[in-house]
This record gives sequence, structure tokens and C-alpha cells, in this order.
Amino acid sequence: MQRKKEGAVNSMNAVTVCEQILTALVKQGYTYQISRQELTKTIMLIRGADERTIKKWIKVLETFNYIIPIATNIYQLNLQKTPQLLNEIIQQGQKRLL
Repeated sequence: MQRKKEGAVNSMNAVTVCEQILTALVKQGYTYQISRQELTKTIMLIRGADERTIKKWIKVLETFNYIIPIATNIYQLNLQKTPQLLNEIIQQGQKRLL
């Protein structure tokens, strides 16, 4: 029996975690853009504070198109990946800007 490599990302788990991160960002009031610093804080709360973990989850968010880099340390949130969040935001509007 083979064990999964520690730290490996299962694609179903990755989607779930990406949605958790986006949901947390929306609850904080971010709906369009986010700084790397604020994204890092949210990842720390959900997945842990290790620098490798943070880099991994930023890469996963980019790979699955949940975030799109638009400038140095600035990302655009792609809420179309989570229709329920998009509907919620349309009703509430953006609360926080960078």
C-alpha cells in the first residue's frame, strides 16, 4: 500500500480549500482585488503559517484560476469560479478596497 506524499494536493481537496479561501476573503469584504499580504493572512488562518504552505496555496489558487495576478503583489479574485459567492456579492456589494 502506498501512502500519499505529505503535502501533496488532491485536486478535489484543492478546489474545496480554494473555495474556503475565497469565501473567507469575501467575508472580510474583498470582492475584486486583494494584496498578497492580505491573501497571505487569510491562507495562514485556513491552512497554516509556514512559508512553503503559503507559496503552495497561492500557486494552487493561480493554477485553478481562483486568483489572477494583475500587478506585483496584487491579485484579482475570480469569483465566477464560485457562483454562490458571486450571487452573494451582487446582492451586498464590495465592502473593502485595497
